[in-house]
Amino acid sequence: MQIDLSDRCVRRRPRRSARVWIPDPRPASGAAPRSRESERERRRHFVGLVGLVRLFIVDHPNAEIARAAWEAVAQGDAQGLAKAFSSNVVWHASGRGPRSGTFTGLDAVLEYLAEIGDAAQRFDMRLDDVLVSENKAVVLFSVEGQRRGRRLLTEFIVLFQIEAGRVIEAWAVPRDQYAIDEFWAP
Repeated sequence: MQIDLSDRCVRRRPRRSARVWIPDPRPASGAAPRSRESERERRRHFVGLVGLVRLFIVDHPNAEIARAAWEAVAQGDAQGLAKAFSSNVVWHASGRGPRSGTFTGLDAVLEYLAEIGDAAQRFDMRLDDVLVSENKAVVLFSVEGQRRGRRLLTEFIVLFQIEAGRVIEAWAVPRDQYAIDEFWAP
């Protein structure tokens, strides 16, 4: 006896490789919709351009300054901070808790950053990305900390204003300000 199961087979969709999705701006009313072939060509062209841009990325001097400043902050390196920061640097920490405010001068900023390290049982930072322009650098990083039974897991953005190869002003803004205020609460 032979059983024919051909009509009962389950077909699996073939796996697709990762694709870059590019939003398709809708054509103006009355215009003919784009064909599938032109859409494929547009995507292929875009992906090719992204690869070409990645090939020619060169580090900007401000990116090196921002990375050095961030590394010094993350490691608690006072000498590295003195090299990266101006003597009259201004650090703005957002929020309403005891670790927020504006700190002016290299000594005040070093003291503020040292207090953060001393007050937490654990405060680990991981660099995610650096974006730069002619006189600014943005550092994106993740923070994981522990203090008095409280746990912190959030991301930060620090905007550095750079002049003459040194950071003259910094704005530190967390993704979740409420979590930061709760973490540092007495």
